[in-house]
Amino acid sequence: MSTLTGFRCGNCASLFLPPKDRCPHCGDNRRKEVQLSGRGTIRTSTIIHVAPTRYKDETPYTVVLVDLEEGVSLMGRLDVGQSAERGASVVLGNIDSDRGPTFGPATKTQGSQ
Repeated sequence: MSTLTGFRCGNCASLFLPPKDRCPHCGDNRRKEVQLSGRGTIRTSTIIHVAPTRYKDETPYTVVLVDLEEGVSLMGRLDVGQSAERGASVVLGNIDSDRGPTFGPATKTQGSQ
């Protein structure tokens, strides 16, 4: 599993990602890196059939919006062959520099840590 880093505002303690110069909630520029679990649930999904040219050979693929346990959301791909049921438990598997985060199903032990 890849490491996922979020940021906590030094003023209002809001958690956010991706990194920003200022807190999106209060505008303060003080922030601290925090490690996120990478575990969450699928809020919604879509299947990409017509992709940008560089990804056309990978279609169809599923993109999911995941609500992480810590309260922030992250969009990424779902592992090939996995079903994207709303509310399903997932865990971050990899962060590809080109394709972004990839999520897979959480096992019972991953989901309860």
